[in-house]
Amino acid sequence: MSKKEYNFVRCEIYPDDEQKKIINQTLAYKRFVYNRMLADEQKEYEKSGKCIIPPYSTYKPLLADTKGVDNVALNNVWWSVRADLNRFFAKKSGFPVKKRKSDQVQYYKTINNNGCMHIEKQRVKLPKLKWVHFNKPISIPANTSIEFAIISRNNKNQYFVNLAFKSTSTTT
Repeated sequence: MSKKEYNFVRCEIYPDDEQKKIINQTLAYKRFVYNRMLADEQKEYEKSGKCIIPPYSTYKPLLADTKGVDNVALNNVWWSVRADLNRFFAKKSGFPVKKRKSDQVQYYKTINNNGCMHIEKQRVKLPKLKWVHFNKPISIPANTSIEFAIISRNNKNQYFVNLAFKSTSTTT
């Protein structure tokens, strides 16, 4: 039997001004969609007692221009809301709180579609951002690929990326 495990590498990235704009816009849209989904879900639950979260495509027309942002990251918001509500209904946490611009860390997750993520010397290629420089060389085992990346910004305006590598271990 094969079990999927991830190894993570975290490093600080140094995006240029255009890349910062894309990251910040993606974070703002993610925050808007998350809060809107959460509010709509709360209203629906109070009205009918059911949890029915509409897909991201329902909210896309409410956003000004999504051409520059990472739509995969915005699609992942649905999964975040779903997971947060599942934890709440399982009584593992309180009701999810709205995301705020002043949160200590803001992040979004994007996946490696069609091998679009690569590491080369001291830079990484990420969807929508293209090549972004980072501060330390990363060595990854041969025959592994990046599965997904979590791009984050802290309240000091430092940017980071967590790269997840898949390793397949066999268990008996």
